[in-house]
Amino acid sequence: GRWDATAAISAAPDPDDQRANVTVFITENTLYRWGAVTLIGDDSRLVARSKGIMGELKTGDPADSLLMEYTAARIRWLLADRGHPRMTMSSEITRRLDSLDVTFRFLAGPEVHLGYLTIVGASFTDESYIRREAGWKEGELYSQTRLGWKQQDVYATGLFTFVHLDPVAPASGEVLDSSRADFQMRVVERKQSFIGFRTGA
Repeated sequence: GRWDATAAISAAPDPDDQRANVTVFITENTLYRWGAVTLIGDDSRLVARSKGIMGELKTGDPADSLLMEYTAARIRWLLADRGHPRMTMSSEITRRLDSLDVTFRFLAGPEVHLGYLTIVGASFTDESYIRREAGWKEGELYSQTRLGWKQQDVYATGLFTFVHLDPVAPASGEVLDSSRADFQMRVVERKQSFIGFRTGA
């Protein structure tokens, strides 16, 4: 909570044992505590869902900057998990005498749905099988959590040593469809096992 703390360091050689004595000077300054914590957004349903996350910044607690950043990251994740990965978000701090008011603002942006899926790296495995195991459905609402599940489900087949989903940017000259997200799934197949036999007299 000490946002204005300063630190300085000095070292003085000790001629007797060929070492240096290091001294750190810390000035703590004011201890700030959380005042009003506010979330403002353009979608009332998403604001309501984020209220539980905001509860970690309790009025009167030391104003932990890392906890504030973690809270903002959780709100961004929640929005991306509810179909809004292209949201914009900012945070504003207002200083009082010994308290900080924090306001989070977001613009949810358009609702995004899944587009096409391109498979890269599959030489022996049928691409339709990979799409089936991923449960890929064009038009499905974007969800950060479900994308992780799709990636894990393909890996769980045991056919691959590496599976990763990457968003695909539009080609040069193409207009971005802000309501659609296309992906590429990169896979590395496990070494194939073969059984050989022969007959003879």
